[in-house]
Amino acid sequence: MADKTDRLAEAHLGPLYPLRGAADAPEPGDPTEDQRHIEYRFRELAAPVLETRLCDREAFRAIFPFGESVAGLADKGVSNLSAAIRNANDFGAEIVEKLRGQKREAA
Repeated sequence: MADKTDRLAEAHLGPLYPLRGAADAPEPGDPTEDQRHIEYRFRELAAPVLETRLCDREAFRAIFPFGESVAGLADKGVSNLSAAIRNANDFGAEIVEKLRGQKREAA
């Protein structure tokens, strides 16, 4: 029922949640040529995109087998955990910032 209500509301009011693209990176560091091309195309289309990239890190792959959050992997022997926690925190902070900005614009 809620899904149908959401679709009806979106049909009349537009998206209920702000839409943004998010990019992931195969590795931390410089983006690949393909990634740069995709990001350039999004900018060219004026598509809203998050600045923070989620990098492919062992910690992000380990959350499912261990059933833990990234922060909960401290005693599991996962490498480069502090960088993964920092990356996740930066990504989450940017999402919260964008949502708060959307809320202020709507008011």
